[in-house]
Amino acid sequence: MELVAFPVVPTTKKRRSRQSRRSNQRGRRHGNAASVSPHSRSPSEPGFVYHATNTDRAYDIAREGLKPHRPWQYTDQSSWPDGGTEGRVYFTPHAGSAWQFAPEEGTSVLLRVPSTVAKFGDGTGDRFARRAVPTTKIEIMTTDGWEPLRPWAAR
Repeated sequence: MELVAFPVVPTTKKRRSRQSRRSNQRGRRHGNAASVSPHSRSPSEPGFVYHATNTDRAYDIAREGLKPHRPWQYTDQSSWPDGGTEGRVYFTPHAGSAWQFAPEEGTSVLLRVPSTVAKFGDGTGDRFARRAVPTTKIEIMTTDGWEPLRPWAAR
């Protein structure tokens, strides 16, 4: 069997880096950084808790903060896991599990806040706040790392 060599034809098309292609696939571009969708390998850092949402809601959150809601407002449940029905904002201490709570519609994004704002637990390992979390305490995961949410949304 005879091997045939094919000539290598140079292209003029510049190939984007794998990271650049991946960032465009993961999230929405804002300035130089794209938001990054949460996934099972999203890294956690001590001192923070995580909240998954979508880009549309991230813009609302950038204007109004993370506001507590009743269980039936954004989920298919009539009460929280511990039976409560008051308004809450839920967080998880594990960024890698936050993707499970992202809305089904839209492009998911990962937010984080200092763990001191989510003072209550419900027995599931998740934490919640009963009061709104101000935008000054919220960061969003981007291809450039964690960034304050409000300036990200203003780009």
